[in-house]
Amino acid sequence: MNTLNAIIKKYKQVRNLQYLNTEYQSKYAFIGIGSHAIQNLYPIISFLNVSLKYIVCTSSKKANMISKLYYPTIGTYDIDIVLQDKEVKGIFVCVDREKHFDIALKCLKNNKHLFIEKPCCHDIEQLKILINESEKHKNLITCVGLQKRYSPLTKKLCKWLKNENLISYNYRYLTGAYVEGDVLTDIFLHPLDYVTFMFGKANILGIEIIKDKSNRQQTIFLILQHDKIKGILELSTSYSWSNAMEKFSINTYNGIYEMENFSNLTFTSKQRTFCSIPLEKIFRKPTITKTLFSSNNFNPIIQNNQIYKQGYFNEIQQFITSIEQNQNHSRSTFSSLENTYMILDTIHKYQS
Repeated sequence: MNTLNAIIKKYKQVRNLQYLNTEYQSKYAFIGIGSHAIQNLYPIISFLNVSLKYIVCTSSKKANMISKLYYPTIGTYDIDIVLQDKEVKGIFVCVDREKHFDIALKCLKNNKHLFIEKPCCHDIEQLKILINESEKHKNLITCVGLQKRYSPLTKKLCKWLKNENLISYNYRYLTGAYVEGDVLTDIFLHPLDYVTFMFGKANILGIEIIKDKSNRQQTIFLILQHDKIKGILELSTSYSWSNAMEKFSINTYNGIYEMENFSNLTFTSKQRTFCSIPLEKIFRKPTITKTLFSSNNFNPIIQNNQIYKQGYFNEIQQFITSIEQNQNHSRSTFSSLENTYMILDTIHKYQS
């Protein structure tokens, strides 16, 4: 027992020292002080001990408050001060969606590594401008905040699907009414981007849109064709925010993978057939469902936090690590979003 306790104690010491020894050399800046930034992004930056030299806001009053609250970070409302500071290597951007494109372009032109929340721009034409500008600065790390690409559940799902014979998928992304902006780029960008990330380039085979009289609620049905799989998506704001749902089902030759709200992932195996005869009708064997990933709300560690499970932690950590190691590991560059924005563009044209 004493030997076991000594091993456990040594493990905890190594783990704690690893955390304390994490030191990033570069300076960073954050443009934005909204609720999403404060609640989700700042805590991760703080946990990682990232050195924020500036936080950019919209007024001198806020700037003064930031300088006091986040000392020694400097609060400012002048973005040009940040862009011209050679000590600042990377910039986080999380402001009003309509300003993302202009700020992203400024950051690239001033040779700053860029993490920008989605949507990085409004349409495919703006995205092409960002792609062209980023290609002029091949040394820059760019990361668009599509956190689902970085979720630990995504990593496990990719591993399990690697050797599977894919058949089809069904993706339901259901929320309440959305009136704050463009629902396609603000809300539905996530599921559309996720399926193109998982299965590659897609073409629209079918589309149907249902709207209410006020145009505040809508449901979009899509049939997408990828290289090795076809899928049906139901994207809707005609449900409820209190019971919002994200459910992803992938049908393969060996069985069915089901994910719900990026908290649980299961696999239900299929029983074999003989000469096209389904053996399950004859032998009545029990269906086996394996849990591949599950939410653990009992132990309050970072790996069980929703910020971690959704992928926010990993995307920021990878952005910082890429800059510090001068190695581009970004899974969400501007160019990787091209097919997603082409699909969005097609839906926009269909709506009009």
